[in-house]
Amino acid sequence: MLTVRSALKEPTASAPADPPPSLDELSLAVLLIDKDLRLRYLNEAAIGCAGQNPALGTPLESIGPLGELLGPSARRAIAQREIIIQGFSPESSSHLNQAYDVAFTPTTSPGRGSEPGEDRLRIEMMPLAGRAEYDQSLKERWRREALGRFTRSLAHEIKNPLGGMRGAAQLLESQVDPGLHEYTKIIVAEVDRLARLVDNLQSRRGGGQHQRLNIYRPLERVCQLLRAQYPDLDLVRDYDPSVPRLTGDTDMLVQGFLNIAINAVQAGASCITLRTRVKRGVALPDGRSRSALAVEVQDNGPGVPEDLQAMLFVPLVSGADGSGMGLTIAQRVAHQHGGIVRLAGAGNPTIMQWLFPLP
Repeated sequence: MLTVRSALKEPTASAPADPPPSLDELSLAVLLIDKDLRLRYLNEAAIGCAGQNPALGTPLESIGPLGELLGPSARRAIAQREIIIQGFSPESSSHLNQAYDVAFTPTTSPGRGSEPGEDRLRIEMMPLAGRAEYDQSLKERWRREALGRFTRSLAHEIKNPLGGMRGAAQLLESQVDPGLHEYTKIIVAEVDRLARLVDNLQSRRGGGQHQRLNIYRPLERVCQLLRAQYPDLDLVRDYDPSVPRLTGDTDMLVQGFLNIAINAVQAGASCITLRTRVKRGVALPDGRSRSALAVEVQDNGPGVPEDLQAMLFVPLVSGADGSGMGLTIAQRVAHQHGGIVRLAGAGNPTIMQWLFPLP
């Protein structure tokens, strides 16, 4: 039988959040604009590239030659909600004194309360002289863009059978013993959740319905699903009840956490531990060091082979019997919540750590 144990950490007084680091010391020029192409932020390097210090709220294409150069690609990245990486050189603009790779990355600002965040665009100008330092980051972004196209195509193929599965489960519920209705209800609920996820995957935004939620809501749903699928699995909850609420989409988080756990079981784990903590001074995809909610999925499986660790989140790469998509989709879910999934322990125990930004 599956056993559930709890190891709740006593609430502690919350420490003040670490201040975000200044980007002014970077040689990387960073600009942040809103969906109307108005400046929301630029660092010292960006001011140097622009040749002026424009006021916040100024239209991008009104800040001189640099804004005119970046404007068309910025507009296209916002409209398509896709990362664009483009090269610019002194030959393409006499205003530039060196060649740059420029990344246009759509982002969403943290929402306030139940309000959704604001669509924004981050522009990073990377001098080719320092390109090697950013190669790994650029590769990761290309992988995420390719994954987005792949998952939208896969979602189209998945959606068709879901209606038939739901109807069959409802018909089965009317025929079986009432004591088994719990399982037919799980089938119907999961088909409905998958249908919503497929709709999100088919959307270019793919962001789901974000709202303020307690992280334990998706985690407890994962426990229920694991209990139904793996009755002999030893499941441990190690929750910190003092962690703050998160802004996110419950269905997507359930799918992400469940993929990680199932991947561990398929690799040979017999015990899964779900752990929550608050981490401080964590580097997140937005380039800031800040406080984060850490959700760890720990297992007692054989670990991750060394030759797979560097490719763990690449689509169709798998060291178990699965399809190789579980970890990739989990990483995509984390990115859509402003966070990241990383391998925090490759041996025994194996630990997959989710990091979500906190206000």
